Amino acid sequence: MILGRRVLFVHVPKTGGMAVTRYLLAALPRPVWYTHPDHDPALDEGVIQLPGIRHETLTESVAIAAREGIDVARLPLMLGVLRNPYALEVSRFAYLQKGHPWDAGPNQDLALAGDFTAFATQSTDHGGSERPIEAYFEIDGAIPATMRILRQESLHEDLPRALRDAGIDVPRTATLAPENESRHGPWLDYYSRAAAEAVTARYRWVFDRGFYERLDPRSLPEQRETPFHGVTLATVGPIRQAGPIVGLWHDGWAADRVAVPLVAEGDLSGLVVRGHAPHAFPDGLHLTAGVGDAVIEHAITTEKPFAVRVPAACRRGERLRLTLDASTAFRPQDDGGRDTRSLSYVLSSIDAEAAS
Repeated sequence: MILGRRVLFVHVPKTGGMAVTRYLLAALPRPVWYTHPDHDPALDEGVIQLPGIRHETLTESVAIAAREGIDVARLPLMLGVLRNPYALEVSRFAYLQKGHPWDAGPNQDLALAGDFTAFATQSTDHGGSERPIEAYFEIDGAIPATMRILRQESLHEDLPRALRDAGIDVPRTATLAPENESRHGPWLDYYSRAAAEAVTARYRWVFDRGFYERLDPRSLPEQRETPFHGVTLATVGPIRQAGPIVGLWHDGWAADRVAVPLVAEGDLSGLVVRGHAPHAFPDGLHLTAGVGDAVIEHAITTEKPFAVRVPAACRRGERLRLTLDASTAFRPQDDGGRDTRSLSYVLSSIDAEAAS
């Protein structure tokens, strides 16, 4: 939630809200109230940071504003952003495949299993049954007269226009840049009939009010193989990645726990994990690598390549799961950067050793 003297912004999950948040923090006159989980030391003193979940519903946002002495009913503008629900669900699926520990739960488990139809039909709403999509736009079952619902697809034009209409001058320094994007393919490529019917039912409020058009399930296949566009790790030898990797970022940086699903394309005797550690830790860095019952611990030297061999005797076609646990991690944000990730080392590849 972002609150100013003339505007309230309600952050709907997976609708480009982080980009809008940065834009508003740059554009709005101070003071500005900002609810989010972690204090950001890089923000100026005019931003009053309040502990929160970032995705407060409209009713929750109004209550927070009242505690800060602001009557939202007197504001000229409330802002919320909608996105095509079919695209939103694919984005949510791809985001949960990143495997963040703070997102752990049944929805993440479904996403990590890699079947989008199962995710669409079995997952719950972002915040549970008590936080449906309409909760971000309605109070007591009605959309307030000052609520302006923007589409993510046209934010670049509509957001500054909405602010100007509310009497807010938008400085040229304010830019709307994508943040926290999830990698995935064209959303339509993910949909089977069952998936489309489930998403249509979940977001009935959006379709009933004409914000977006419903998909015709008859135009879709009964079954659809889920495309994979997540983080990939280079593999060498008779091995390949078999699904989404937990704890690895697109730039190769690894969190303190990584899990890699693999499938053998030949008989194997072991795996070799390769990478390097650019960051120096005061107490050193140890990596524990495991496949099944085989566990190897390795001390990593800063700024030098490492290669950790793990025994992994398996036959062609077998699936295996490589786990990598680092003894420590760091956050660039703690040193004044804007990167909030928890990082340990950089992974380069996984080499498979063929059985002799």
